[in-house]
Amino acid sequence: MSELGFGFWRYLLSARYEQSLWTPALRHAFPELRPQRRREVADRVARLHLLRNRLAHHEPIHRRDLAADHADLIFVASAICPHAAAWIERNSTVTAVVSRRPGPRPPAPRLPRAERIPVARRRTGGDADR
Repeated sequence: MSELGFGFWRYLLSARYEQSLWTPALRHAFPELRPQRRREVADRVARLHLLRNRLAHHEPIHRRDLAADHADLIFVASAICPHAAAWIERNSTVTAVVSRRPGPRPPAPRLPRAERIPVARRRTGGDADR
């Protein structure tokens, strides 16, 4: 599994596999996604895949809406694991770097409340929470 590239996962989320893979199985990989619409994840993963390719091939990204790219990343991470998404948000420097970007920049995206995925609070008291 770790040898599979990002492109593999992107195309696995395509409409072609809606009935054969998404409905019976893949939707479970995004347990926090409500409602569980394949396209909500597929569109964002496709944009992130394009960004990853630009970066990997040392192509310019200075005209991209990097704040929107960051929001896509947080959304996908939240759909998989809100705790991981919260960690990314706490440790990421993307927002700070983008805010210092010279020249006009696109407005920072704000996800509608319905698209935000809250971090579930668990109280188990076990070592697994540490």
